[in-house]
Amino acid sequence: MGAESYSSSLHAYPPTLRTLPRGSNPHSWTNRFRAEIQVFHVDFSVHLLSQSPRFSTMSNPKADTSMSLDSSRKGPKMSEPTGKLGEKTRMVGLNDKFVQLIDKVKELEDEKMKLEKKLEILKGQEDYSGNVDAIVRQAENNLQDKIDNLKNDKEKLQEELEDITKDVADAKKIYEDELRKRTELETEFIVSKKKVDEGHLHLVNKVLDLEDLNRKLEFLRDGFDEEIKELQSMIKNETVILPTSAKRFLDMDDYIKNTEAQYAAYAARARDEAEQWNQRKIESLVQSTEQKEQEVRDQKRDISDLLRKIQRLTAELNTLKRKEESLNHEIDAARADGDGNMETARENIRKLEEALKANKQELANMIREYQNVLNHKLALDIEIATYRKLLEGEEQSPYLHADVHPPERKHPQEETHLPERSHLRDQRHRRGKPPTVESSIVPKPDLNPNPASTQESPTPSPKRVVIRVEVKYGKLISESTQYTD
Repeated sequence: MGAESYSSSLHAYPPTLRTLPRGSNPHSWTNRFRAEIQVFHVDFSVHLLSQSPRFSTMSNPKADTSMSLDSSRKGPKMSEPTGKLGEKTRMVGLNDKFVQLIDKVKELEDEKMKLEKKLEILKGQEDYSGNVDAIVRQAENNLQDKIDNLKNDKEKLQEELEDITKDVADAKKIYEDELRKRTELETEFIVSKKKVDEGHLHLVNKVLDLEDLNRKLEFLRDGFDEEIKELQSMIKNETVILPTSAKRFLDMDDYIKNTEAQYAAYAARARDEAEQWNQRKIESLVQSTEQKEQEVRDQKRDISDLLRKIQRLTAELNTLKRKEESLNHEIDAARADGDGNMETARENIRKLEEALKANKQELANMIREYQNVLNHKLALDIEIATYRKLLEGEEQSPYLHADVHPPERKHPQEETHLPERSHLRDQRHRRGKPPTVESSIVPKPDLNPNPASTQESPTPSPKRVVIRVEVKYGKLISESTQYTD
C-alpha cells in the first residue's frame, strides 16, 4: 500500500514537470529536473520515515491532540484514522505543497526568462537622440536673423523716411518760398497793373490832351490863316496915290512890312514850336507806351513762368505726398508682417516648448517604467536566488533520516513589517546603495540517525538556515549561508 500511495503521489505531479517541451531552455529545465529529483528524494525519505508509528505520531503531535480534544469534547464522532490513511493524507499534502512550490518556481523562471528577453530587446534597441534642441536653436537663429533683417530694413526705411521727410520739408520750404514769391509777385503784379492802368489812363489823358491840342492847333491854324489872309487882303488893297501936296504925310510901308515880317516870324516860330512840342510829346508818349507794353509783356511772361513753376512744384509735391503715402503703407505692411512673423515665431517656440516638455515627460515615464521593471527583475532575482539556496540546502542534507517540519508561520507583526522592509529596500536602491537581501528563515531538518535519541528528546530544537544575498544593479555580488538554532 505504501508503494501504491507513493506511485499515486508521483502521478499527481503535472505532466509539464515530467516532459520537456520543444524549444525550451535546457538550463532551466535541467534545474527543474534537479528540483524534481530533490522532491522525489524528499518524498521517498518522508515515505520511509512515515512507516514507523513513532515518526507519524511525533511528526504531527498537534493533529493527534486536536483529535483527542475533539473526541473528548464532543464525543466519539469519528474513529481515529488508520496509519495508511494518515500516511496517504500527509503524502498528498506534502506533494501538493511541493507541486505548488515547483509551479511557482516555474512561473518565476518563465517570468525571469521573459524579463531577460525584454531587457535584451530594450538594451539592443538603439536610443534615438532627438535633435529638438538643435531644431529649436535653428528656428531661434532663423527668427533672430529675420528679426535682425527686419530691424535693418526698419532702420533703412527709417533713414529713407527721414530723407524723404527732409526732402518734403525742403520742398515744403521751397514751396512756401515760391508761394511767398508768388504772393509778392502777385502784389507787384497788382501794383504794376495799377501803375499800368494809371499809365494807360494817363496815356489816354495825354491822347485826349493831344487831341485837344490838335484841335486847338487846328483852331489856331485856322485863326492864323484867317489873320494871314486878312493881312494879305490888307496888303493887296489898292493903293491910291494922292497928289502930293505941300503937307507932310506918314509913311507906313516900312512899318507894315516890319510888322508883317514880325508876325510872320512869330507865326512860323509858333508853328515850329507847336509842331516840335507835339512831336516830342507824341514820341515820349509812344516811347512810354512801348515801355509800359514791354513791362506788361515781361510781367505776363514772369507770371506764366511762375504759374508753370507753381504747377510743376504742385505736381512734385503731389508726387512726394503719394510717395510718402506709399512708403507709409509699405512701412505699415512691413510692421504688420514683422508683428505677424513675431507672433508666428512665438507660437512656434511655444509649441516646440510644449512638445519638448511632452517628450521629456514621456521620457521620464519610460525611465520610471524601466526602473520599475528593473526593480521587479531585482526582486525576482532575489527570490530565485533564495529558492536556489533553499534547493541547494535541501540537496546537501541527507535524505534517509531527514526530519521534516512544517514551515513556520510568521508572526502577524512581522508580516505587517514586510511592506516596510520592501519600502526601505526600494529607498536604499534608489539612493544607489546595493540592497542586501535576507531570505526568510526556513527550518532545517534535524539529522539524527539514532532513533533512540529521538525517543528520548520529544521536542527537538530544529536548526534554521539564514541565506544572505547581496545584489547591486541587478547583478549578484555575494551570497552567504548561516545555520542557526
